[in-house]
Amino acid sequence: LSAPHVMGMGKQASDATPGGSTFDRKAVAALCLLNVAHFYSLCNLFSYAGFLSVDAGWAEDIDQAGLYAGLLPTMVMLGRIFSSALWGAAGDRFGGRACLTASMLFVMVGNLLFGATTSLAGVLVIRFLLLGAGNGYVALIGPATGQVSGDPRPANLLLLHTRLPSHVAPSLLHRLVGPAKPRSLGSSSQLARSSA
Repeated sequence: LSAPHVMGMGKQASDATPGGSTFDRKAVAALCLLNVAHFYSLCNLFSYAGFLSVDAGWAEDIDQAGLYAGLLPTMVMLGRIFSSALWGAAGDRFGGRACLTASMLFVMVGNLLFGATTSLAGVLVIRFLLLGAGNGYVALIGPATGQVSGDPRPANLLLLHTRLPSHVAPSLLHRLVGPAKPRSLGSSSQLARSSA
């Protein structure tokens, strides 16, 4: 079997790369969507983690929120430390597509539970287990890109589907939602009080 068939992806809609090999546009689009989900699961809280810490009652005020705001992304990275090799081994055994699908299911459930959980311990466990250890994207995306591109050195395609969505998605969301207004941050926010 050729590498793209290992991923379970065909070659119906393909384009030629500069090296002469072809890649499946639908598969590349799927990898772009995976990257957006991965990027969102890790980075969505950077802009509001401090406010969340205060509003959830984990910190007294915004000046005390740094520890809790830092713990949230840290738990994701700690979870990945322990699971990346396991995700790579699972990808070799069960296939990249199946493992990426399972990984994104963990990310989906993790983000839903993160939004519904208010206790600090619950949030940290969710971020460690589901969004960290359950997210095998980092270990799986390189081999998946190689399989989709058919090129043993898929650097150009990897850059396409990792960097483009990471830069386009925040810009698109900014255009759709607009800039944040200080009043929308809530009454417990120091920024809202200082701007009034």
